[in-house]
Amino acid sequence: MTGPLSETLGYKFRDESLLRRALTHAGADSEGSNERLEFLGDRVLALVVSENLYHRYPHEAEGALTRRVHALVRWEACARIGEQIGLWEHLVLTRSEAAGGRARGPILGSACEAVIAALYLDGGMEAARGFIEFERERRATIAASHLEIKGSLALGDFTLTGVADRIDILNDGGCAILDYKTGAIPTLKQVEQLLSPQLPLEAAMLAQGGFPGIGKRIAEDLIYLSLASEKLARAPRHIKDAAALAGEAVAQLARRIAWFQEQSTAYRPRVRPYRADIAGDYDHLSRVREWSPSGWSEE
Repeated sequence: MTGPLSETLGYKFRDESLLRRALTHAGADSEGSNERLEFLGDRVLALVVSENLYHRYPHEAEGALTRRVHALVRWEACARIGEQIGLWEHLVLTRSEAAGGRARGPILGSACEAVIAALYLDGGMEAARGFIEFERERRATIAASHLEIKGSLALGDFTLTGVADRIDILNDGGCAILDYKTGAIPTLKQVEQLLSPQLPLEAAMLAQGGFPGIGKRIAEDLIYLSLASEKLARAPRHIKDAAALAGEAVAQLARRIAWFQEQSTAYRPRVRPYRADIAGDYDHLSRVREWSPSGWSEE
């Protein structure tokens, strides 16, 4: 349950029990519920928002700043963020609560605050602030979000399948595809050279209507995000020229498929390595380490 949500958050919890508690509503487990975390998360959220407003409006008086905080730190805003990150599917609820209805919004809002508290307790203010500020900045531009959605792309007899972490439909009709990382984010060069082709290929799927319920759309932005540190959270990696990259990624994949359809083509463990010190996905099949007399240094 917590694994997929950790990937969506772009943060790997050291103590996953915090996230499990954050997702547990009082109706399902009164003793292990998220109510205490909700209390803390509300205060963490208020502090982050207050700090942001303090710097954004340096000449406003206390009263004006207080009114701004009260307008922003509301369960309705947290519920919208909860919807955007697909929080509802991960909650532990009673059968009647799971049916949704009028209670869905408040439950989502409370759970979102609890998740903020879990991030704060596990990773400090950096992790919590990174999540809050990224979602706050994007919220006004988004018409709808699709989380962990399966897609496909047919290339002759070959069908490429994948799962997009998140696709945002923007208010102007454009799209952005997001990939959450719990570790290192691919460099711009790695993506442009298609050493990390995941998001360009997802953009190709999107352009061909490969994601059910979204239709054919052009990705304007490809975004990698990690909450592993405040520094990473404050600097999501935006990949522009998504349409051009998508076209080149499909062309390269089509050439690769044709290449492997030739009987003389060998299945090499590393077609285009860029780090000799990192194990390849298929090294164990070709016994790369075993046949390397000095480890990785002579590969």
